[in-house]
Amino acid sequence: MGARHYVLLMVISFIATVCPFVLQVRPQITKNNLVGGRSGTKLPQKSHFRLEATSTTASSELFNLLSSTRGASFSPEETETLNRLVDDFIVSHPPPPSMDVNGEWQLNAILKPQDPDSDESATNDVPFFSIDSWRNYITSTGPSPVQSLVTSATSVGYVTQILTPERFDNIVSFNKGPFKGNLVVRGLKEKTDGNKLTFRFVTPGSRFLIDAIWGGFVSLPYPVPFKLLGDKALGWLDTIGYDEETGVRVAKGNKGSTFIFRKTTDFEARRLNQAIEYDELVEAFDEDKIGDRSTLKERPIVLCPAQFSTGKDYIPLITELNRRGHPVFPVRLSWLDWISIVKSAFTSDYWKGTLPLQPTLDFYTKEIGRQVSKIDGDYSILAHSIGGWVSRGYLSDAPPNVSGRCRSIVTLGTPHKSPPPSSLASKLDQTRGLLDDVNARKKVPGIKYTSVVSRRVKGGFRGVDEILALSSYFALQGAGKGMEGDGITDIQSGELEGGSKIVLDEAVHLNFLPSPLPFANLRLNGAKWYGDYVDSWIGELCK
Repeated sequence: MGARHYVLLMVISFIATVCPFVLQVRPQITKNNLVGGRSGTKLPQKSHFRLEATSTTASSELFNLLSSTRGASFSPEETETLNRLVDDFIVSHPPPPSMDVNGEWQLNAILKPQDPDSDESATNDVPFFSIDSWRNYITSTGPSPVQSLVTSATSVGYVTQILTPERFDNIVSFNKGPFKGNLVVRGLKEKTDGNKLTFRFVTPGSRFLIDAIWGGFVSLPYPVPFKLLGDKALGWLDTIGYDEETGVRVAKGNKGSTFIFRKTTDFEARRLNQAIEYDELVEAFDEDKIGDRSTLKERPIVLCPAQFSTGKDYIPLITELNRRGHPVFPVRLSWLDWISIVKSAFTSDYWKGTLPLQPTLDFYTKEIGRQVSKIDGDYSILAHSIGGWVSRGYLSDAPPNVSGRCRSIVTLGTPHKSPPPSSLASKLDQTRGLLDDVNARKKVPGIKYTSVVSRRVKGGFRGVDEILALSSYFALQGAGKGMEGDGITDIQSGELEGGSKIVLDEAVHLNFLPSPLPFANLRLNGAKWYGDYVDSWIGELCK
């Protein structure tokens, strides 16, 4: 994968990084102190509002009213009816003592306390990302921007609470221009007194989950320092009504609002769970043990990363290989290492398109050698993207006592084949001769070479995925429309002459957004890449 392939990925990464700060979400104000849980937005086809009239009149009428209005603004008559139905519901459906509220709850509506002397539009129009909104909230001169966002924003699709014995996550679906995803605001339970749950909002665990490329999403920190808010980050919900048959639950909040929930099992919590699982995996990751041959008895693996990536981007893959008994020795490259490539742009070889592997990428090959030197006996190389042809070059140059111990090399999404000589891609040659230099070398006898490619993304003009693929495939082969590949490397480019080939159906090129800047790469949660299909190629690696 050449440097030019990363231009679009860098743009996407930048957009994903800054988008939380440009989402100027403003709440929709309704006239009658009621804000629907899906205010001002079109609901999904699967409505959580519609109930059969199998419970009491108050319960069925309550949600028939919410269903008929589909969460939009309520008329004065509807507001009066809703207040009456809620009052009747609370009287006729008292909750059991110390009710178990753990599980998933859909927020259907909020009744705000009436104040005839207040100007509602002035007190509740709270831009969530406005500094003034937070200043007013902290100084007790304005309402909570959090509540404004999660209950009444015009870009909000739904609000769900997931409660566990230790915490609850408030999950907001948003769709603002090109940005779509979820906001997770986490609260930790402080105490429970009967049906009154006291909680504290916290920054750790609160995050944006923003849709990105290849069906993945990025998890970004939620930029609100709840710790600085002190007791203003505290809140409580007191359950004052519950109907087990319909799952209807009514709770009073510490600001005086009445919240109407319904028990649900339909909410898709997969995205949040994936982000949490990855965080837990990283937290438990012990870099000192991944190459421990006293406990890991299978053949050692040297892991060669993609451009602008490091071993940390491969923690799930390393963990899986360790689970299978393989000690892993990731090639450790820093941001400064990658930036050192820039100096080659001032050489005549660069402009002639005849850059040699050495010394252009000597920082990479030297680090491969350093990791190999830690291994006594046989080893295999697992290489991703550019790491595939760099490691091939390393083996060709290595002395026999080093290259002779390598039993196999498996490359994931590596563009091995040079562009056709007559193509525009050949004239531009984004590797500036590096790939030609590697391909001119002979393979090392006795090593099993395997390239793994994918047909997941076709180049085209429908959406970001196809456009990114089109531009990348064109840079590799001088054509792109209709070509199949992993979104970055097309199948044709991924073929290695004289080696075997594995073609996957669903893998994308990578599951993180690389950055040439000194920041951590953004994890693409949910994007299935080659590392998620270990069973498809591990047999070749172990030969």
